[in-house]
Amino acid sequence: MPGYSTDTGGQYTIPYIVQPQPVSQVGEARAALIAANALDAIRRALPNGGFAVFAEGTYTGTFASGGNSSVGLSNGGGTYSLDAIVAGVWVRTAATQYWTGIPDSTTAYLYAQLTETNIYAGTQVSSRQGLAWLPVVGTTGITPANSLLLAVATTNGATITIVSSALSADLGLFAKGKPYWNGTPNNSFQVYQDEISATVSVVGLTTNSKIFFTKTSPGPNIDYVQKAGNSFTVFLTGPATPAAVTFDYHIDQF
Repeated sequence: MPGYSTDTGGQYTIPYIVQPQPVSQVGEARAALIAANALDAIRRALPNGGFAVFAEGTYTGTFASGGNSSVGLSNGGGTYSLDAIVAGVWVRTAATQYWTGIPDSTTAYLYAQLTETNIYAGTQVSSRQGLAWLPVVGTTGITPANSLLLAVATTNGATITIVSSALSADLGLFAKGKPYWNGTPNNSFQVYQDEISATVSVVGLTTNSKIFFTKTSPGPNIDYVQKAGNSFTVFLTGPATPAAVTFDYHIDQF
């Protein structure tokens, strides 16, 4: 007999153990699948497909020639260096995290990537380590699997420059604890079919402006945003397919 029952007898509720029955493998699988499906539903309900930044600390770059530059993300006097959702999985760290081995004279993309704690035997699905993440450096601009772009570091012959305020925190993904904006948009724009980015000019845009997006047609999500002068450029996670992708946007704090 199964070692699990439920308080309602319904097939959709998470079962619990009933003593003195033995633990049932069927019951264990059922409980895990119900919980996993519920979490996946929450992830799908989040803006931008399960990517969000609740809190982000302070970035500090250290230049060292020979491809040895690094960037640290500290809590900046707050509680966490990063508190976010990456691919539907909650990650959070208080200690300073480091991206290392940044090449000279390059643009490096700094990602938070999910990490695994165990990979079970056979064909069983692996489990991700609770709240942990890996600092990953990329140079192609293509986001690795299960990763969130947090900042861009640019090196030349003697210095390293970090741009973070124009990226994930400006996507309106619960940025710094502020829910994504969902009122009347300022305007809308399209990323044309098969394109991966679009630039929008806005009179009065400043470095302190916050840009909030709502996708209004099928297609890839926003990967990151860069601001420059009176314009911003939106980069998608992949080419716009099957047609152009339309976004509404609202700008706060001109």
